Amino acid sequence: MEEMNNDITIDPEEIRSMKDGSISDPEMIRQIALYAIKSGDDTLNDKIKLGYEICGLYPHVINLIQPEEKAYVSGYCEGEKCFCGKDAKHKISEVLFEDDPNPLRHELTSYVCCDHFQMVMGNYAKLLCNRNKH
Repeated sequence: MEEMNNDITIDPEEIRSMKDGSISDPEMIRQIALYAIKSGDDTLNDKIKLGYEICGLYPHVINLIQPEEKAYVSGYCEGEKCFCGKDAKHKISEVLFEDDPNPLRHELTSYVCCDHFQMVMGNYAKLLCNRNKH
């Protein structure tokens, strides 16, 4: 594996002048992460496009986040409602571990809207839901 250069090559002032949420280039995101780690200044993080933050640690992840990617909505969600009353677009399920005291019970599941799915799953879920305009 090729070793990465950890020298900071970005101009923080130039980045500050950019629009919030506008940076999706993995190397620039990695540079912003390095800058934050070395300087203790994380004010540039808002410039990174939502859902792309992980590219600062794992630049190869950009291959998984493509603009044409769409969130999947199963036909099983059709007619289901979130506890808030909105149409469900996702189903969340508990995982039963082998040390569960009652391993024969059914996992807890819940149909949820995008807002509640994002609350549980985080920024990448928000990115997918927003792209598909759920």
